[in-house]
Amino acid sequence: KNLDCNSSVWVTKDQRESGLKYLVEKHARQGAAITARTLSGLMANGEEEQQRLEAQKTQKRQREGEVNDLMAEMARLEEEAAKPSTASVGLFARQAAKDAKGKKPLIVVKKPKVDEAPTEPKKEEQQASVPAEASGLLGAYSSSE
Repeated sequence: KNLDCNSSVWVTKDQRESGLKYLVEKHARQGAAITARTLSGLMANGEEEQQRLEAQKTQKRQREGEVNDLMAEMARLEEEAAKPSTASVGLFARQAAKDAKGKKPLIVVKKPKVDEAPTEPKKEEQQASVPAEASGLLGAYSSSE
């Protein structure tokens, strides 16, 4: 600790200047520490941020590499599936020829249905079946129309 920081002991001009300089630096350090404590949750550390970004980039590269490997594998499998083997070609050809020989073409003919039910009576016949008294009660709101 600097003993020259008390203004009562400053005798010479040099002591006064060094004491004032020390006090200014001390207050600046204290203010910086208080500010850092206050804003510690709000301020981002540049180094930590850079490390986090690098980690994200490496993870992204790994995922893209895995996806590319899977895509290459799928393309390889599709190519293998597209190339028919000679044994399977012969087997399928023989089976298709066998099926074609054994089956005859099937022809379906749909016949129209004949309606056996009696036809519905016409409107005039329905109106005639309603009694005159009932039609007078309903007036213009007849259900038969």
